[in-house]
Amino acid sequence: MSGNQRRRKTPDLLFNRFLAEEVSILSLQGSSHTVGSPVSINCNMQKTRKSVAKRFKITGTGKLLRRSPGQRHMMSSKSTKQKRRNGKDKLVSPGHAKVFMKTLPSGVAR
Repeated sequence: MSGNQRRRKTPDLLFNRFLAEEVSILSLQGSSHTVGSPVSINCNMQKTRKSVAKRFKITGTGKLLRRSPGQRHMMSSKSTKQKRRNGKDKLVSPGHAKVFMKTLPSGVAR
């Protein structure tokens, strides 16, 4: 194209522009999109690490609980006191809890 010539808008370009505007309006309204239309995906959404979600529990005050190890086998050789204490959940230390909480953006499903 030379200096003063402008590119003509074809019907396809007009339709694509209209479709993009329609999708942005639908996403603002929270409506479901039409079939075949492009949908914008929220790239800022972080996924939950399921391996962490299965092993830990969040208390009502926001602390993280973990299970105690040592309850699988050879229970007869362990004292009653040891078995009783290992049966209860324990708090995760604050340093480790901070890392695990980042992997649980929406909390743990109960």
